[in-house]
Amino acid sequence: MNCLLLGGNENVGKTETIIRLHKYLANFINAAPQPQQQHKTLQGVPINDYMWILEGQNKENKNIRIIINTAADDKNSIMSFKNFFDKNFGLAGYDILISAVRDKDTEESPSKRHLFFNTMNINPFFNFILEIPFGKVRKGKKSPIAKKWYADQIDNLIHHTLANPPFNI
Repeated sequence: MNCLLLGGNENVGKTETIIRLHKYLANFINAAPQPQQQHKTLQGVPINDYMWILEGQNKENKNIRIIINTAADDKNSIMSFKNFFDKNFGLAGYDILISAVRDKDTEESPSKRHLFFNTMNINPFFNFILEIPFGKVRKGKKSPIAKKWYADQIDNLIHHTLANPPFNI
């Protein structure tokens, strides 16, 4: 299984990027299943996180299954994704995993990243892993312009990456 991970701290655009990527891929491989939605809050603000499975053909006309996840912020969201992953694994398995992941272990969250990799059995010896780092865009009067530029460039990078080996979408 090839893995594309979007790594970063909270509120850096991982979920929004994955939602845009899902829409792009659903159109590109002609698949649009309904998402499995998780409901949670961050400091009292509702957050919608999603999990999807897309099935279609890559550019080599090979049938592929892609599992997509926006949440890996805590043990509950990681375990929810693992349950969704296992429940839908079937005989075909998954060719590509796309997920958000925390950028690093910190004193506040010493095991989120480690828990995600262990729970999902992601290992660089057995899986191709490409991680795109996310950071905060500067604040100020030009923030909307900077955020749009950043989102556009991240999308271009991800689309280019997925169009080439080993993903070949």
